[in-house]
Amino acid sequence: MVVEPLDVDHGTTLIVREHTKPLRGIVKAVGPGHYPKRYDHPDKHRRTRTWDSKTFQPTQVKPGDVVELGGYGLGGYNFQTFLWGDKVHLVCREADVSGVEIQPCLGNDPWCPCQDGDQCHYRDAPDGTKAWPLPRAAA
Repeated sequence: MVVEPLDVDHGTTLIVREHTKPLRGIVKAVGPGHYPKRYDHPDKHRRTRTWDSKTFQPTQVKPGDVVELGGYGLGGYNFQTFLWGDKVHLVCREADVSGVEIQPCLGNDPWCPCQDGDQCHYRDAPDGTKAWPLPRAAA
């Protein structure tokens, strides 16, 4: 998963000297998923064999999602970084995501699929599909 880090905004009333790296970011690219590891014993010290599960676990995070990455208490992220264009990006796993920011429906539509976590009708889709026009009440 490729994440572009966002700047940390603590507000205008506090002056915070922060020595950690930002832990929020926008997902730019994701893979299809993975086969979770399986072990012959639940106790970590007694494991003798490991293998990939036969059940494929698809990725739940989508490009465009704003995610929170864990590890703030450890001084920030410790992920591999690279430059994509002129911006720094991170390479991480979906297991490193501690939360996904939910964006409200632009059209205030209770029947919009975004109420169930799917793509909103009123936002352009990552595949290039154009959004619906906003209703007059929401504009």
